[in-house]
Amino acid sequence: MFTRYNYPSSLFYSRNSHNFWMTVLAALKNTKSKNSMLQYLLENGGGHDGFNELIKIYGYLGNKDLCIKLFERMLTCIEFLLC
Repeated sequence: MFTRYNYPSSLFYSRNSHNFWMTVLAALKNTKSKNSMLQYLLENGGGHDGFNELIKIYGYLGNKDLCIKLFERMLTCIEFLLC
C-alpha cells in the first residue's frame, strides 16, 4: 500500500493517505515490524516532500535528535531547490 501511493511522498494521495503516518508509527513501535519498516523508509524515503511526515512520526516517538536532523536536511533541500 505504501509503495503504491509512494509514501511518505505527498505527490500521490488516496482518501486515507493522511493517516498512513499512524501505521508507520505503530510499525516502528512494534519490535517485529520495526526493521522492515525502517528498511522501507530507507529505500522509499519520499524525497523532500516526505520530510514533514517523517518529522511528525519521530516527534510522536519522542526522538527529538532525529527530528532536528530531519528538519536540518529539509532546510538543506529547500535551500538547494531555491538556489
